Amino acid sequence: MLDPELVSSTTGEGSIRTCGWAKDFDAARPYPDEKPISSLQEALFRSAEKNPQAPCLGWRKSTDDPYEWWNYETTKQHIYTARDGLLSLGLKKGDTVGFYAQNCPQWTMMQYAVSSAGLVVVPIYDTLGPNIVEYVSNHSDLKVVLVSAKNFEKFEKVRQGKQCPTVQHVVVLGSKDIVEDEDVSKCVASAENTMSMVELMEKGKQAASSVAVPEVTLDDLFVIMYTSGTTGNPKGVELKHRALVASLSSAYAFFNKWGYPFNQDVYLSYLPLSHIFEQQAEAMVLASGGCVGFYSGNIKMILSDLEALKPTVFAGVPRVYARFQQRIEETFEKGSFIARTLFHWGYSRQVKAEEQPGEVSRSGLWDSLIFKKVKAKLLPRCRIAITGSAPMSGQTNDFLKVCLMTPVTQGYGLTETVGGMNCSIPGQSKSGTCGGPLPGVHVKLRDLPDMDYLSSDKPYPRGEVCVKGDIVFSGYHKNEEATKEAFDEEGFFRTGDVGQWLADGSLQIIDRAKNLFKLSQGEYVSPENLEQEYTKAKLVGQIWVYGNSLHASLLAVVVPDVAAAKEWGRKHSLQSLESIVAAPDFKREMLSQLEEVRAASGFKKYEAIRDMVIEVEELNELDQGFTVENNLMTPSFKLKRPQLKVKYAERLDALYEHIDPYDNAHIHHKREIRSTGTARVAERQRGAHAHPERVQDGASNASALPSRLFKGSGPAHGSSSPPPRHVSVPTPRRRPRFASHRPATLAAASAAPAAPAATAAVASARPAASSPPPPSPAAPSPAAPAAPAAPAPPAPPAPPAPPSASAAPPSASAAPPPPPPTVCYATALSSAATAAMSASSSAATGVPTASARTAASSLSAA
Repeated sequence: MLDPELVSSTTGEGSIRTCGWAKDFDAARPYPDEKPISSLQEALFRSAEKNPQAPCLGWRKSTDDPYEWWNYETTKQHIYTARDGLLSLGLKKGDTVGFYAQNCPQWTMMQYAVSSAGLVVVPIYDTLGPNIVEYVSNHSDLKVVLVSAKNFEKFEKVRQGKQCPTVQHVVVLGSKDIVEDEDVSKCVASAENTMSMVELMEKGKQAASSVAVPEVTLDDLFVIMYTSGTTGNPKGVELKHRALVASLSSAYAFFNKWGYPFNQDVYLSYLPLSHIFEQQAEAMVLASGGCVGFYSGNIKMILSDLEALKPTVFAGVPRVYARFQQRIEETFEKGSFIARTLFHWGYSRQVKAEEQPGEVSRSGLWDSLIFKKVKAKLLPRCRIAITGSAPMSGQTNDFLKVCLMTPVTQGYGLTETVGGMNCSIPGQSKSGTCGGPLPGVHVKLRDLPDMDYLSSDKPYPRGEVCVKGDIVFSGYHKNEEATKEAFDEEGFFRTGDVGQWLADGSLQIIDRAKNLFKLSQGEYVSPENLEQEYTKAKLVGQIWVYGNSLHASLLAVVVPDVAAAKEWGRKHSLQSLESIVAAPDFKREMLSQLEEVRAASGFKKYEAIRDMVIEVEELNELDQGFTVENNLMTPSFKLKRPQLKVKYAERLDALYEHIDPYDNAHIHHKREIRSTGTARVAERQRGAHAHPERVQDGASNASALPSRLFKGSGPAHGSSSPPPRHVSVPTPRRRPRFASHRPATLAAASAAPAAPAATAAVASARPAASSPPPPSPAAPSPAAPAAPAAPAPPAPPAPPAPPSASAAPPSASAAPPPPPPTVCYATALSSAATAAMSASSSAATGVPTASARTAASSLSAA
């Protein structure tokens, strides 16, 4: 039944849905009792009028200093002066101004100055190479470029090569207050038509009475934001003031309704301002009268910035939060049995309150014993955490709610929709969902019959998410063909994401229409969803999942977590990273961990990683192998799949040659099930088939039912109707991952007897140099039926895992746990924040820096 507070619908489940409670919403009126506004800067000026002495934009001179602030009145005057300085350069309304710098107060202030002058903001990711900088500069006809001292040399090489003929002036930004700066002065002295911010502000003061300031309207262009395409050149998304104001009005109405006005909040700016997520977050805080403190510009100092600022609102992308969760789990995993048990008890109790809001309340006892201490070390003043940019798993969402003792709201949107178009209600929505449409937003699901996604599906309508409203972009810059392709016949923008409406009207993103591929047995795979979860494996830093229609199994290219890999190496008397990754046992351990994540996440057997390429040859200073610099990742945290395929195709094909005999047997088995019936084939397999555990894919095996329920798997292969694709609700919940609580199937796998004869024959066909296959759940011997799994011991840490016919009891001879370390949650968050900054000095791949890992290790060992 639809929740009227969440969503309203016209007719039927495949209809257009809108916000259920915003009946009189005006997209141009963020403040309902006041007059409409026509530009984003008017919202900031309103905050300056309401409370001119309140802190607005802040910075630190050094990591030993506290934050210093421009108040709202000072910020407003800086905007006016910088606006006049830009107009004194001869710029006209509609001219474009590029931003090629890291987040800093001058970045944000100049954005409002550019907008106030009727000019167009063009952000450029500060980690992009010269080719993309040249392309964006020429494609958008930049007249002025604002560049940081750090990026000046890179830009100057492009400009001196006569590759940016439209650029007339370069202004070098400082990272803090507007004062003379030695680094800036060196840049200015080394190039023509270059000035500092101090000089620009002086020009503005001199021209204040003579320049004509153009009127800015809702239909004027605010920004051309270039999306980091995974193929070819990026597309420039044109967003008018109408879209920015509508997005602000929508978010303002939403957060105020649910008790988060942001008027006294503190926000840390560390995600790149070249990304729409950070732009929207800052605009919301400043329009509400809150303050924005900027990180120091050094990704290794995020922890220090957090400790100094103590933000009350924290935003991150899913990879940040996933790494954050991993580090907390690892901290307890290394602790004593008592510490692990207490945490597990407390978590199991508190997560029930998150999964059943209104029915189960949090326990004050467990909060006092454990989670208040976790929160105090991480984000002591945080009252709401926000995630966006990509879907975040429900399990990670619940984990954060429990450990941070704060609501975690998930937004959904794209650059083309100014970020948020749906948002989960803080403290009320189910984890793993995006909530209902925001005010003024119209959402529908478009049928994708080739992928078996239909808006008429029961119980959850499914299809490609399409959106309409004032928040939607006006088109791609100088690309009419792409603009036409992006909209359907009713004027809805096609997002390319696949979603489903849940019973209460909230939206859940379950797939991608573009990055989907099919395996040879006919199963579809969504690699992005797998990669997000597989990154949680302890030894995995980055991962790219690969498969195609010629093969029945998945491979991966994995960049190991270097700190975790070296820790493993020390235990096995291996010193160098090269010797560690060359060890067969290391690959087996990585595959075992990936299998553990697969089982815990409820992924299907065909979604397991069968083999991998381990990449350590081209790691950067952050120990990452997929980076913006080597063209394997975009600045907005997406893997460049075509480029990865080209780079690793030959090595992956070689791996497929080793596992193809198994795949062919599995394909044949699948076809037999479909053609002759599940029961007959399953009966025959009990005595002869080389891989009896694969019979779980058939309906005859009752142990497969729990995973089907969790993952929303469709009918058995013998059924006449096609199975739904990939993910459904409820989102699977997994308990925290500890070594002492690994699934029973994995414990059995590690001690499994030799494979049956057919499997041995397949193994013997592989070259001797090939790596052994990953451990699989223990299978019963063909000669005798499997004994039932031993029941889980009555330990209270968590409910036992769903029963499995192939499960075996954990080993009773496990080594005693190591001495309890000092729990270092703050370093865990530093690692997560560092991971967020990697691809563009911000959230990129979820791999922490080596120094952050070293700090975490040393503090934990203290």
